Amino acid sequence: MQERAYNFRLVLKHAIANNKKLFKRLVMVLDGVLVIGIILLWLTLRHIVKWETVVVIIPQVAAGTFIFGESTKKAFEGAVYIFLVHPFDIGDCCVIGDIPVR
Repeated sequence: MQERAYNFRLVLKHAIANNKKLFKRLVMVLDGVLVIGIILLWLTLRHIVKWETVVVIIPQVAAGTFIFGESTKKAFEGAVYIFLVHPFDIGDCCVIGDIPVR
């Protein structure tokens, strides 16, 4: 019984650590996008960058969204599946009915 509790605790600890790494990376990416957007808005409002330049940049960002959006969506779905739906890895020892299975 203690071995099962220890194994479950160990698996849970690894899954939580992986989730923390994943969400920390996602937060970093979102923070980067937000900072770039705020800087661009600030430069535009201070009239350092003209609205015409922003109008030229926006279609390029939209094109990048169409090109990389689906890939990003699939990568995020894959990360959610790996870390939340299927937190076990190849080689993990699973205990099924008091019998450890590798």
